[in-house]
Amino acid sequence: SSRCLGTAGCALLAALALLGMGPGAGGMGPRVVSALHEDQVGSYDWHQRYLGEVTTAAGAGNKASRRAFVSTDQGAIAALNFNTGEIVWRQVLEVGDVVDRLLIAGRMLITLSSAGKYLRAWSMKDGNLLWEVTTYTAAAPSADAAAEALKDRGVDVLALGVDVDKDGAEDLLVLARGEVQLRSLSDGIVSWSTAAAAAFDKETVRLKRVVRAANGNFIAVGHTEEDGYPAAIELSSNGGDVRRQAVSTHASGLHGCNMALKQSKGGGAADDSIWVMGMAQDGTKVAATDVMKLLAGNRAATTFSEVPAGVAAGVDGGAPAGPAKLTVLRGTDTASDAAALGVGAAVIRGP
Repeated sequence: SSRCLGTAGCALLAALALLGMGPGAGGMGPRVVSALHEDQVGSYDWHQRYLGEVTTAAGAGNKASRRAFVSTDQGAIAALNFNTGEIVWRQVLEVGDVVDRLLIAGRMLITLSSAGKYLRAWSMKDGNLLWEVTTYTAAAPSADAAAEALKDRGVDVLALGVDVDKDGAEDLLVLARGEVQLRSLSDGIVSWSTAAAAAFDKETVRLKRVVRAANGNFIAVGHTEEDGYPAAIELSSNGGDVRRQAVSTHASGLHGCNMALKQSKGGGAADDSIWVMGMAQDGTKVAATDVMKLLAGNRAATTFSEVPAGVAAGVDGGAPAGPAKLTVLRGTDTASDAAALGVGAAVIRGP
């Protein structure tokens, strides 16, 4: 049965899309699967008030003591008894400090908030703050600089599950304000940081997601601001050096912060397959880009598919009532996050 973690979870009028083989010869596009039975829509086992609307969620524990960890639009972070909905602990951030990403890594709850500025680790048991770091600092900006900073909403954090920098602790890969950073899970200290978006000197690129390739290097993907061209950059894992970068001018129209990634790994680096899915500017099509082909300069790296029938509703005289929107689904822990990444899971909401 469905459990409601807040008002956002009580009604899901959307399609759950998995990035898979779509129409056309060899094309990659969204496959729609059922998320709920029809009679489950609007039903719930419990409902918890006084937290706000849930924006991100994760879960951990065995069946008897499982907890749901949530963040809300009111800046609250809370642990709930998954079976009863009882609040186990709750923390409230300062006004305006809203969580962008929340995940479980190394038996800690990790949050990235304020457009990626604050990275924190919390005790899953009692909610105590274990450590806190600032991913970027800036002096009081000019009006133009402030407006520019607000445009870049690309925020991501990836639990790597391995000790990349050999400091004895697993690491996190963080994306904030166009910078890709390798940070230790033990204390949040940065090992290296690369201004990845700034490496594109001919285009303004908005990076949205990060992933680790089969060869161990890191890849950040996004699109250009003006035309929505798919863009990607590959960084070395041991120092963040730029290995290669590319912008595809053979497909345009991508927009928005959320881009779903699909990754499958074969026997070696040459078998690595990374796809990114995003919405086109008009909201009527979904674009799928083969990231490795994009980095290799392949002209056919991106294909477009129509938004699944029934999702792009509200058509009047051939014009959509509004653009469909794509929201990426993340896993509740390292293993399930990898599983979500493996199928490119996302929700496509109609107008």
